Amino acid sequence: MYSSINNDLKDLVDRHGEITVNCKLDELLEERGLSQKEFSKMSGLRENIISEFKNLKKHNINLGTLVIIMCVLGITDITDVLEIEFGLRNLHHMV
Repeated sequence: MYSSINNDLKDLVDRHGEITVNCKLDELLEERGLSQKEFSKMSGLRENIISEFKNLKKHNINLGTLVIIMCVLGITDITDVLEIEFGLRNLHHMV
């Protein structure tokens, strides 16, 4: 399954240009005056998991981690946490 997803993503990038994912967790924590350690205690997520998430160290984002982050911070819009930018090449032909 993952190789299929990776191939699909590679095809998408080949057709439409680079895709950039930015995590806004640092900004969200700063706005709320929270350290990573404090957020770890609030959320029950280990600090290394939070660090990996905010620095996008893993190729895949764990949906459970994302949902916990959003719930603890009172966020309902995923774009408040993750920003995805698509290259401009043939963007109007995306399905």
